[in-house]
Amino acid sequence: MGKVLLMIIAILLCAVLLVGCGSTDKDTANSVDAGSSASSDSSKNNTSSTSSQMTDDQMKMSGYLGAFSYKINHFKEKTQGKFTFGLQSDTHHYDTTNTVGGNNIVALSYFVDMDFVGHLGDIVRGYSVEDIDSPENMRACMDDMVNRFVNNAKIPVMMTVGNHDTNSMWCNKWGDHTTQITPAEQKTRIFDRLKEHNGDKMVTDDDGSYYYIDFPEDGIRVIMLNTSNDTYDGTKMCSTSLVSKKQIEWFKTEALNTQNRVIVMSHIPFTTAVEENKLPSGGAEIAAAVEEFVSSGGKFIAYCCGHKHGKSSAIDENGRLHVVVSNGSKNGAVISVNTENSTIYVYNLNGGEEYVFDYANGRMQ
Repeated sequence: MGKVLLMIIAILLCAVLLVGCGSTDKDTANSVDAGSSASSDSSKNNTSSTSSQMTDDQMKMSGYLGAFSYKINHFKEKTQGKFTFGLQSDTHHYDTTNTVGGNNIVALSYFVDMDFVGHLGDIVRGYSVEDIDSPENMRACMDDMVNRFVNNAKIPVMMTVGNHDTNSMWCNKWGDHTTQITPAEQKTRIFDRLKEHNGDKMVTDDDGSYYYIDFPEDGIRVIMLNTSNDTYDGTKMCSTSLVSKKQIEWFKTEALNTQNRVIVMSHIPFTTAVEENKLPSGGAEIAAAVEEFVSSGGKFIAYCCGHKHGKSSAIDENGRLHVVVSNGSKNGAVISVNTENSTIYVYNLNGGEEYVFDYANGRMQ
């Protein structure tokens, strides 16, 4: 019955898309014109289908779009010719029969020209309910979410872990840390899969859980950091809110050794400007390294993070934007960068909030 219902929904969505794909989204005229001053980069073309007929792949994925389908034309208008990506965070996946999270943001990339899609951590729920959050179920849910990205995305995928992804709260509650999802296991289940999908585009050291991908056509480097980068001592994870010294050194000497513009992504924010945020251990060193990079002539676009469970943004004391991606499988963000006028456009999915930030001058437009 569920499969039949999904097919009916897909057919109805297809009909909507066939009618609206070539027309102007009526919601665009009523929304805040957050990107009207941004010019298109002629070096890029919008390769999303604008014809009245969807491809087989689009037909297959359209059933997962849900509420995201109503803004496809809006996104095409706002992001065309710009460096664009889609993010989700804090999906807290605990039920593999729920097919929304991950699938919807990847499906959107079939209709809007994106350079990559990503997940900013807390992939699984990992609380303390004995059955729902059992290590067995959390492992199955972690694999399920990773599969939704790497098996379906035709573009690079960037993911990280959050403080829930060790399932340590369940282990604390039930007194069995031998079943914890350790960093070594996360590497196998997540980061090795990403490396296989992304190939040589994904540059990391031997840890494998922090990395960057360059996008030469746009002159942008996206760096994914791991804010739960402590070790497992054989009985428990020492900390789920830490950037290791090894990672900090790699960030300073390798990741920031670039002429490209830089975007830094993580689970936990690197600023206290985000309401009630506590920095991960080592977080201040990351922020300081960014300021040193900028003072030496480097170009920094923004931070992107999750963890705080709200559609929000913050500008820190140095004028750096921190985009906070909302939690949940039905939420996320579409983000695009116009390198010609040094602006970043953020649209919060399922909430309709959008804004443009001038990253060269550290202010909202």
